[in-house]
Amino acid sequence: DPSSNGWVDITRTSGPYNVSTAGDLWSFAQFGTKLVAVNINDVAQVVDVDAAVGTNFAALGGSPPQARTVAQIGDFLFLAGLSSNNRKIRWSAVNDITGWTVGTNLCDEQEFPDNGPVLGVGGGEIGYVVQDRGVRAMQFLPGDTNFIFTFSRVLKERGCISPYGFTTVGNTLYFAAEEY
Repeated sequence: DPSSNGWVDITRTSGPYNVSTAGDLWSFAQFGTKLVAVNINDVAQVVDVDAAVGTNFAALGGSPPQARTVAQIGDFLFLAGLSSNNRKIRWSAVNDITGWTVGTNLCDEQEFPDNGPVLGVGGGEIGYVVQDRGVRAMQFLPGDTNFIFTFSRVLKERGCISPYGFTTVGNTLYFAAEEY
């Protein structure tokens, strides 16, 4: 807050957070004016970054699954490393971060049977699914309501060592990997 020259506490007011293990960190993504925060032990949280001072984080509507990481790619919000199945990702309805019902307004999910757990999703115009033993490129298929995204393996047997160990710059993915 520029008027107070200090930090403003925007912690949710409805109870304590459930982060229980040292390795369980928060992941953040901005979608329009909304900042979404997730960790594997808690429900997704959201706050409007343009709202007046005094607005706090609250549970994200629409009952999204609990997830380790969150990312905004195009007109969708992605959750990865789901607590119910760490090999799945789920994306929101198009332009609606509260739309989490699979089959409604392009909301869907994808399970990856190989390359280990999904560590996260990253990218800009080109999206990437980062796993601990592989990387897939994903492409939005506008107008296709059966296959909203297509996934192509771009790297096998080498993935990222951490859900927080990758980033994208432009359309290039950078990640920390084990050397063979």
